[in-house]
Amino acid sequence: MTIQAILFDMNGVIVNDEPLQEEAFRKVLATQFQIKLAHEDYLLHFAGKTDLAGFQSILTTYHELDFAELLTKKFQIYQHLTRQSIPIYPEVVAVINKLREKFPVALVTAASKKEVIPVLKSAKLENAFKVILTAEDFTHHKPDPEPYRKACELLNVNPENAIVIEDSPSGVQSAKAAGCYCIGILNTHSRENLQSADLVVKSYKEIEEIVRGTLTR
Repeated sequence: MTIQAILFDMNGVIVNDEPLQEEAFRKVLATQFQIKLAHEDYLLHFAGKTDLAGFQSILTTYHELDFAELLTKKFQIYQHLTRQSIPIYPEVVAVINKLREKFPVALVTAASKKEVIPVLKSAKLENAFKVILTAEDFTHHKPDPEPYRKACELLNVNPENAIVIEDSPSGVQSAKAAGCYCIGILNTHSRENLQSADLVVKSYKEIEEIVRGTLTR
């Protein structure tokens, strides 16, 4: 394939905050609904999805919920957990900066804009991405193909010539449904859970070598 763009997810790909996200959701569910959130349930209902979609997925038996209040409470807890430092994956910043010398790069995330901005500032990636799409930019979210299709449209590239870097099953599903080549990285999910990706890797160095070398389907 002729690579024309690289599209990155954020949570679990650029920032190692899945444990913090999980803790924030766990505290909200415990205090508001006395629900004990197991790790497996977090991965099923929340990982790779918008906060709203996560709450809607797990709270199906509850009615007349104030989701805006739940989202605010979750963000406040997450903000408190990341106040001291935001855990950026150590290798990813260098890889993004190297790849963007050759390809346009985009950020496509289910996170809200108010969560994205601090992460990019912490990683010093505020000016790295040609396109940044957050939860507010979509009608349909991952695993729907809309996020990656929209990113490709804004970059003016054919999805078949775009590589997506994802860490979650819903993100991989979104990328593949959009027609992109997807590389899954083993940060938060098992190889088995990422088996729909075209390729699964353990490190960012592998991604750099694959992309900068010859990538064939």
